[in-house]
Amino acid sequence: MKVFEFPHYYGRNRDAFWDCITDIVDPTEVFVINFDILNDKLRLVVADYLAMLRDCEAESNGEFSVSFGPPSQTFLGSSPQ
Repeated sequence: MKVFEFPHYYGRNRDAFWDCITDIVDPTEVFVINFDILNDKLRLVVADYLAMLRDCEAESNGEFSVSFGPPSQTFLGSSPQ
């Protein structure tokens, strides 16, 4: 499992986030963990980014997916191709 590796020029805002996730060319599965423990204020902010992830998923023809919860042990034990 790894985190997004956005380029050094990533602007750390919504538009830059969208540009970076839609530039991903390899099949990608995103696991959202610990969303349920966020406080209400932070959950609203994160929900906005989750919506962008879902939009990217809808546009990706199956090459980009979003799931809640940690990856399975099988995934953790092997390298994704």
